[in-house]
Amino acid sequence: MFCENETNRIKLFGNGMNAHRYTKDGINDHIVHRAKDAVSNRHGGTKVGFRYRFAEVAPGRASPYASGSARTRPRTACSGPTSSRR
Repeated sequence: MFCENETNRIKLFGNGMNAHRYTKDGINDHIVHRAKDAVSNRHGGTKVGFRYRFAEVAPGRASPYASGSARTRPRTACSGPTSSRR
């Protein structure tokens, strides 16, 4: 789900115009109010949201879940060959 990181001036102030069609409220409006036209279907914007439906987990049971979009772990300031020099 994509939208722009812009305030919805119409919703907030009750008047005026929005700079973009897909304002930052779009992700919430799409999930909570099922407003299909609240997010862009062009796969672009300055704000993105993901929706994942979990399978039902029985009481007392666990379901492992890991998130991430990279197949390998990215290097950070605390990892890699230069971390031992600090």
